Amino acid sequence: MKVKTYRGKSLQEIINVLNAEYENSYAILSVNQKLKWKFFLFPKREVEVVVGIEEKVKVTKEKETPQNLIPSLSVPETREISDESVEKFLLSVEKPPHVEEGKPLVFFGPTGSGKTTHIGKTYIDLLNNGIEDIAVLSLDTFRLGAIEQLKIFCSVVDTPFQIAYEPEEFRDIVELLSEHKVILVDTPGVSISSESIEELMKFLKATETINILTIDASRDIDVLERYFKAFGSLFSGVAVTKLDEIEEEKIKLIRELIGDIPVYSVSYRQNLTEGFKRLWQ
Repeated sequence: MKVKTYRGKSLQEIINVLNAEYENSYAILSVNQKLKWKFFLFPKREVEVVVGIEEKVKVTKEKETPQNLIPSLSVPETREISDESVEKFLLSVEKPPHVEEGKPLVFFGPTGSGKTTHIGKTYIDLLNNGIEDIAVLSLDTFRLGAIEQLKIFCSVVDTPFQIAYEPEEFRDIVELLSEHKVILVDTPGVSISSESIEELMKFLKATETINILTIDASRDIDVLERYFKAFGSLFSGVAVTKLDEIEEEKIKLIRELIGDIPVYSVSYRQNLTEGFKRLWQ
């Protein structure tokens, strides 16, 4: 693998070049944002991307869509899962109702369930499908570095990013962002304790939201069952993450567990531009 550094005005600009030359046969190793000074008076923002490129791969077909997030939102090396298995799973589940524009999609669930990464994948999928009017909001003020991850990402892709520390502030920010087609909301990890649930509910009651329980498919089924029981009154649908970290047979067990609850999206595979299916419109 060759390592090359690309510089440009924006991440989008650099990714367009990478797509035209290498399609998906590359991996973004790091993304940095710098100020380039001209005559020490006029600073100009420059994005620097370090890329790993597979040998002997070069294409001429041009694409116009972004392909990767910053490394802090990347996922570990995992098993391969067949597209056929994922498609079969998606065909069998309940589809969610149409999502009203400007209504926040709140992704919540236990710590480590992959909420932040799933939001990143959702963002890229929307962008790839021509939906650019997106805002990101975080309630996760507890986990070290959580806000910084999304803040840097939103800065690089020039997307509105807000933080809410109190329920009233959350309500006001949602109203402020309501003209955006899609509002994606990250949350701190919640446990099945009543105190943790009550704290989350304060925010969810502050404004009208679509609450999506984000579940890590690699967790034991009995653990997932406890999540469904504890959070049952809070969510209207689920997002399933880390499908590539389980055996094929476990997909059937997860399908049985979900029942007729709508599935909003699923994610799998290492590459953040692949392994994502969105069922909501």
